[in-house]
Order: sequence, then C-alpha cells, then structure tokens
Amino acid sequence: MTKHDLMEMAHQIYGDQDWTESTLTRLEHFANLVAAKERRACASVCAELGEWACVHDIEARGEQA
Repeated sequence: MTKHDLMEMAHQIYGDQDWTESTLTRLEHFANLVAAKERRACASVCAELGEWACVHDIEARGEQA
C-alpha cells in the first residue's frame, strides 16, 4: 500500500486535512500491522484446509511489504 493509497483512505474518513509526514508514517505502520494480521488469519484458514500453495502465496505477499 502506498502513501497515496493511505492518504485517499484517510481523506474518505477524515475529509480534507493537511497530513504531516509523521502522521502518514504512523498511518502506514498501522495499515501494515492490520494487513499482516489479516494475512496471518487467511494463511491459517488455508493451512487448515491443506492449501499449502495458498499459504505460501499469502506469506510471500507479506515479504513484499
């Protein structure tokens, strides 16, 4: 997810505001934590189903972040 993506989502929630680099960095960190938790949950479901290629693909997405 890019900072541009984060800014677009933040604007959808908070409206037009001036975003400091520090605020964007914190938002980016938060978004990365949420995405990592969601990837772990998805990989867990795939593992329970024995879909190991899916688990690998999901984990690889986390390594790209």
